[in-house]
Amino acid sequence: MARLRSECIACLLRHHINAAPKTAPEDKKREFLQKLLGILASAPEDISTPLLIEQVVEMRKDYFPIGNEYAEIKKYYNSMMMEYEEEVEQKIISSDDPLKTALQFSMVGNFIDFGAMDSIDENRLHELLMTYHDISVDETELKKLKSELKTARKLVLLADNCGEIVMDKLLLREIERECPQTEISVIVRGEPVINDVTMEDAEQVGLTKEFTVQGNGSGICGTVPERLSPEAGKLFEEADVILSKGQGNFEALHHCGKNVYYVFLCKCEMFAEMFKVKQFSGILASDEKVRREIFL
Repeated sequence: MARLRSECIACLLRHHINAAPKTAPEDKKREFLQKLLGILASAPEDISTPLLIEQVVEMRKDYFPIGNEYAEIKKYYNSMMMEYEEEVEQKIISSDDPLKTALQFSMVGNFIDFGAMDSIDENRLHELLMTYHDISVDETELKKLKSELKTARKLVLLADNCGEIVMDKLLLREIERECPQTEISVIVRGEPVINDVTMEDAEQVGLTKEFTVQGNGSGICGTVPERLSPEAGKLFEEADVILSKGQGNFEALHHCGKNVYYVFLCKCEMFAEMFKVKQFSGILASDEKVRREIFL
């Protein structure tokens, strides 16, 4: 299956073409760019974007030191979204359809994505939080998800971004209220990558105090089943329902055949075109629906 799109190649090039420090020697910058172009030019069509990003990042490390570039940004957005936590939870609890409302806020949280966007417009984020009810949710998929959650023994949420994880925590709280029989676990990134959630973020927002949280054993910005740690792999394989947050997890998992529900905000025009919706629309789609209707 062709997973790699031309738009993804162009986006990766745009994100990394200026990665070399301005003070770096010219010959080193030239060689870095040549290697970057080589990786992108030779990428096989069946590679997912998260795996391709991993190759680019590993190559960058050979030329220029890469620290935890987003450490402070992540703390900032985690703290910011925690300020909304109490207000958002009250809106969820008082809603006519609490699970749907929790999903809408979880989709809004997915706006905080430095992998898909160069910067985050905080005014736009605030606007989305205030108009969460305008985000459409596929009612057929929602009904199906609700039915499966009623009988699910184990649920796993595949986390995505900082800040967003606060809204995910509220979604999981609502599922716990409605389905107390379901054992809930969260899988986060095993190593820092862009602004994706790691164990440190999960601890900052209090997620580890409420749910089982497991690192996935890698720094790939997506969930690749064969690259999961044994512990994360066991949770993934044993889950009756998997909630997959974000575009990166979708890119790595779609058509996997597992009982996955993809939940994200269409930030890229490519995704909007793929799902035939407007940009910044919310998506709730099972892997079954994707295999049946989304042709890549």
